[in-house]
This record gives sequence, structure tokens and C-alpha cells, in this order.
Amino acid sequence: MKVAPIWALALAIPVAGCQSAALAPAPQNKHASDSAPTPQNNTAIPGEYLLKLFPNQPENADTLAQLTKIFQIQPVKVIKPIGHAWYLIILDKNLGRDPGLAAMQATANHSGLIETLQPNFQYGINPPKQPILKWDSPQ
Repeated sequence: MKVAPIWALALAIPVAGCQSAALAPAPQNKHASDSAPTPQNNTAIPGEYLLKLFPNQPENADTLAQLTKIFQIQPVKVIKPIGHAWYLIILDKNLGRDPGLAAMQATANHSGLIETLQPNFQYGINPPKQPILKWDSPQ
């Protein structure tokens, strides 16, 4: 029985590990949550807006109270925190009509708390026309 020399094994191990070193690393977005995602379509949900606080603003009850006070001139039904300094504003259709993006942004610009305000775009999946999996019905 022939045994491979030790130097051959010592050379084979580092070379095998270098195969993945030739691959370029995938780019990483350090601030992925800071940018608004691109919607699949341009259909905004009527009466809903998303706002983002400036980076140093706390996300607590006091901030929520301040946001409620800022938007008291608009027909706001609820302001909900949705995470990472983003809030969802839902307007009450019974209190009045939607003032529009320009009026909501003007209100936000005078606040000093809000970095950006945008419409809430509808996201969803496009279901396949035919089922991909066929389930057996129980007998």
C-alpha cells in the first residue's frame, strides 16, 4: 500500500479552501431599512400614508402623541408604528376626504420630526394562473 507524502496533503488542504476565495462577495446594503422599497405597482391605497422619523427621534409614546398633534388638522383615524422609525397613517373617510399628498407633506415638513412622508403603495404577489401543486383529495 502506497501512502501519500505529508507535504502533498498539506498542499491539498489550503488549495481546496481557496476555491471559494475566487468568488466575489455579494454586495451588502448596510442601510436596507432606511430606504423605501420599490412597489410592484403604482397603486397607492387611498387614505393611507407612510412616514419616517428623523434618525435621532425616539420611537415612544411621546413621539406618537406629538405625531397625533401634528396631524390633528387632517382627518386622521390612526397612526400606527410599523417599525424602524416608520409609521402608518390611516385617514378616517367619515371625517372628511383625503387632503392629498401635497397637503400631508406640507404638514409633515413643518413638524421637525418627520424626514419623509409618502403614499402607502399596495404590495402583493401575483398568484399563478394554474395551481402549481395538485393535492390529492382525501377519500
